[in-house]
Amino acid sequence: MASSTTPQLQHSTPEGIIKKCTTYANLLTEAAIADENKLKAAQEISENFETIVQSSSYPAFLEHAIPKFLLFLREGEPQFVAESTVQQIRKLLLEILHRIPTNEHLRAHFKSILSLMFHLLEIENEENVLVCLRIIIELHKQFRPPLQAEIQHFLQYVKTIYKELPVNVKQHFEVVSISATGFLPTESQGNNLPGASSQGNTPVGTPAASPMSSGDGGGGKTGQQTTIPKAISSLKVLAELPIIVVLMYQLYKQNVYTVVADFIPLVMNTIVLQPSLNARKSPTFNKEVYVDFVAAQIKTLSFLAYIIRIYQEMVNTYSQNMVGGLLGLLRYCPQEVAHLRKELLIAARHILATDLRNRFVPHIDQLFDEEVLIGTGWTTKESLRPLAYSTLADLVHHVRTHLPLPHLSLAVSMFSKNVHDDSLPVSIQTMSCKLLLNLVECIRQKSDEQGSGREILMRMLEVFVRKFQSIAKHHIPAIFKKCQQAADNSSSSSASASSTNSTTAQANTTTTTTTTSTTLSSTTSTTTSTMSSVGASLSTVGNGTSTTGGGLSTAGSTSSSSSETTTQSDQDTTTKKPLLHTSSAISNTFSVPDCRSMVKTLVCGVKTITWGAGSCKVPGGNKPFLPLETQLFTRLLKYALQALDIYQVSVTANGQYFLRPPSSQQVRMKEEKEILEHFAGVFTMMNTSTFKEVFSSSIEYLVERIHTNYALQIIPNSFLANPNTSATFATILVKFLLERLDEMGTNMDRSNLYLKLFKLVFGSVSLFASENEQMLKPHLHEIVNRSMDLACTSKEPYNYFLLLRALFRSIGGGSHDLLYQEFLPLLPNLLQGLNNLQSGVHRQYMKDLFVELCLTVPVRLSSLLPYLPMLMDPLVSALNGSQTLVSQGLRTLELCVDNLQPDFLYDHIQPVRAELFQALWKTLRNPNDNIAHVAFRVLGKFGGGNRRMLKEPQKLTFNEADTLGPCLAIYYPESVNPVTVSVGPVIERALAFLKTLPPNVSVLPQQSSINLDHTIFYRKQAWIVIKSYLVRKNLE
Repeated sequence: MASSTTPQLQHSTPEGIIKKCTTYANLLTEAAIADENKLKAAQEISENFETIVQSSSYPAFLEHAIPKFLLFLREGEPQFVAESTVQQIRKLLLEILHRIPTNEHLRAHFKSILSLMFHLLEIENEENVLVCLRIIIELHKQFRPPLQAEIQHFLQYVKTIYKELPVNVKQHFEVVSISATGFLPTESQGNNLPGASSQGNTPVGTPAASPMSSGDGGGGKTGQQTTIPKAISSLKVLAELPIIVVLMYQLYKQNVYTVVADFIPLVMNTIVLQPSLNARKSPTFNKEVYVDFVAAQIKTLSFLAYIIRIYQEMVNTYSQNMVGGLLGLLRYCPQEVAHLRKELLIAARHILATDLRNRFVPHIDQLFDEEVLIGTGWTTKESLRPLAYSTLADLVHHVRTHLPLPHLSLAVSMFSKNVHDDSLPVSIQTMSCKLLLNLVECIRQKSDEQGSGREILMRMLEVFVRKFQSIAKHHIPAIFKKCQQAADNSSSSSASASSTNSTTAQANTTTTTTTTSTTLSSTTSTTTSTMSSVGASLSTVGNGTSTTGGGLSTAGSTSSSSSETTTQSDQDTTTKKPLLHTSSAISNTFSVPDCRSMVKTLVCGVKTITWGAGSCKVPGGNKPFLPLETQLFTRLLKYALQALDIYQVSVTANGQYFLRPPSSQQVRMKEEKEILEHFAGVFTMMNTSTFKEVFSSSIEYLVERIHTNYALQIIPNSFLANPNTSATFATILVKFLLERLDEMGTNMDRSNLYLKLFKLVFGSVSLFASENEQMLKPHLHEIVNRSMDLACTSKEPYNYFLLLRALFRSIGGGSHDLLYQEFLPLLPNLLQGLNNLQSGVHRQYMKDLFVELCLTVPVRLSSLLPYLPMLMDPLVSALNGSQTLVSQGLRTLELCVDNLQPDFLYDHIQPVRAELFQALWKTLRNPNDNIAHVAFRVLGKFGGGNRRMLKEPQKLTFNEADTLGPCLAIYYPESVNPVTVSVGPVIERALAFLKTLPPNVSVLPQQSSINLDHTIFYRKQAWIVIKSYLVRKNLE
């Protein structure tokens, strides 16, 4: 019958299908119809159910069909043979009920459906009850019915299943209670549980093949049959029950609070059950049943994780069982079933997030065993390590103060390996670094007199140094290469607009991988799911699918995202690798944000470790670091300086990365400055002898790195600004610079760097006068004499005079008497040499520098009196010079007027009296009001003495030409005659500008009074004016 109707249904209208299916629903309750025909009718309804749902007659069909379905299921007898026709009908009808959309059309029927489902739970077989449970969950989620007696009865039914579990599971294998430490007893103790039976019995909790007879309702066929266990003894059903209990608690919290509390002892007894050692060795041991058993236990543990905060006091009573059960599940979870261990780790994370985590402290050494924590399965090692390590890291972080030194050492060992495991996501590597950083204080406090704590810390420092080395040798070059490729692609974009777009997108993809959490707290928050998601993670093991669970987000997604964001070249390389590979075989380059995060974590880590190691108890109280430890710090300096180059990578407005020019002296990021200061702090807390040992051998390398990355100047600046290291480092640095003083006259790049470093050394004298005066005193003569000598013979003498100016400005404040006394023997030759240079033929900016040097020699005025005549010409030049020189000249002149006798002063002024006072009168008209005010004050302090020198006439410019010379004729529309403007003064000013300004603009950045951009602009304009004038004259 059904076969003849099948083609008709396929080509019928929706209304026709509804009518036919209604007829089929009627057939289900007719006793005269054979079971085979009923099965075909149910199959037709199932195959056309989507069409029925979309029909306008769908509500009417439900009104008619649902009572028929429920009647068949209620009056029919449960079947326990999978091949039975009746069993197939019952299962198919339950699946149809589960497929009915939970909308308003179903509201009128959901109570009767729920009533039947609760009834079937106690009598049906495993397969059908699994469907019933899904129906119960869906209907309660959608319609939220009021509390009924059936729900209370259901909860009691679940309790019964848990109580009888030890008896039921012994039909499969002998079970024992695991110890509080998570280990199986050495000898079988299965007889201490009631209901023990032989393993040779036919299993009840799993389908089994047996001969089929003709009288079993299976349609008269003979052959093999599959027995389906009853639901009450099914492990698969048991695995699905916790999620419904959670749902009931959410819906009826007030009414079932006490009932749910009764589950806690049952849960605790359930999770400690394990097959005995004898059972595991038996040849009849059923591994599939064991997997179902462990799945049920893990679902039960997840249920405990959900309610643990609500019933924490009661759970604490059974904490010994909880600890032993969790450790046992980790130890004995089947290695090949990765999704079970994943759920177990998620549940463990929630349990360990409570105060009960302290119960695990005595047994935490087991969790440091990777075979216990992760297992030995290939899939678990590849996919679950991030989740496992983050879970353990959270536990160690919170209980670290309770851990003894041996356990802290185990933690350092495990997470040190993770730092160097490139197959792990960067977030886990960074998290491991942060955890090690948090253990430093605990290790320091618990270090014994034998120095074991310090040894652990130094091994930890070795781990960090090697990570710096890995970044410096592999990741930084790869990132720089990608940035260079992006820059090359961008520069060639004019050839093809389309290729530009694709190349830029590719470069951006390479360099903008999304960053993950970098702190333990953020890793915890992103990987730990909410309590509702724990309930959700309980739902899918029963039907054989793996759960994702709400908890695994950061650890799992980071690995996939980092593996997806590869360049085309990386993809080509990957295709050449073997088909079977591990993630560790793939070379993963850090993204720029990831690399910065890692470097930042490492820098903070080495600083904390250095502090901890220096504070640890050591034999004999020997605080300085040992020679091998000093070598470790030298390696740290080498590789960390290379790794810090990651901050040279900048980002454009469109998100593309590029390399900052090495000569750029601007620190673009606040983070970069902070990290460099932190790194300098690693060395400032060292013993002086260790510090000196490290930098005496590394100063050349440090300066070389600063030349490559100017932002690293913050490091020596921090050393010189710290009282513990200032004098030591200044001594090392000044010796290094003096050895290379001759290079300042040839290599402009190097000279600029050396000059800046000299300035840092000189500036430290003002910060710590007592120590650093002694540092600079032995080198003062060499600096001055060699600078003057090299300036006379070098190609670029300018920097030597800048060096002297920096020295004079730094120590010329009047508070460095020790240096002034050291400087006195140098004064005659120095002033004479500077006067000779000033009177020679030099560019104006050089003459200005000579004048400034004469006026700022670092000696007291009383020591300068014998050489006062040598200052008169520079003083006049200063008053006729730039604004800076005028100010300096006025200060010097006012100092002399205030402190010298008038007659003595006038005698020395007499040779230059005319030029001096004319310069003063000129200064009265200075546009700078402050300068003019000082000039008035100085003239007033002369007390009329200036008028005694009014003998020479003022210098006037006399124009002997009869005509204006070449002029510009400017015509205006309103004027008949043109307006003539002489170009002579313009040409003279332009020519003077070209003569006075330095042709080598590389020295201009040292001159604060000259703007480089303006200088280049005006030089070009001056040249254009002169060139145009000369061209015009030639044409005439």
